[in-house]
Amino acid sequence: MERTSRYLKELIRLQKSNPNEVFSTKFFSIKFKVHPSTVTEHFQKMQELKLVQYTKYKGIKLTEYGEKVGLLLMRNHRVLEFFLNSILGLTQDEACEEADRIDLFISKKVIDKLCTMCEHPEICPCGNAIYHQ
Repeated sequence: MERTSRYLKELIRLQKSNPNEVFSTKFFSIKFKVHPSTVTEHFQKMQELKLVQYTKYKGIKLTEYGEKVGLLLMRNHRVLEFFLNSILGLTQDEACEEADRIDLFISKKVIDKLCTMCEHPEICPCGNAIYHQ
């Protein structure tokens, strides 16, 4: 599940700036330092979960469902980053690393409480927008 989370968050980032683009296995292989066949295998699993559309030799694109799941993960990550940086005093890099470790496992209820506690921040420490439902 952790790899799925990382790939979904990366796809959200990529599709924000390139909404109609299909992203290659090679790109993910280089980005995450894994063998291309590992990426292909995981793309196929993500397709079975209806998170992405994967076309062999072309690449991957988020489905509507995949985008919803990816945005939820990005929200978790960015709210956690904000909390860890602004409230706990971690550096921006430390906050990002720690958020990566737990964003997949934290409940919506806890994220909502942290968001309220932090007065519904709009921007994370990295300067990216925090998605609100």
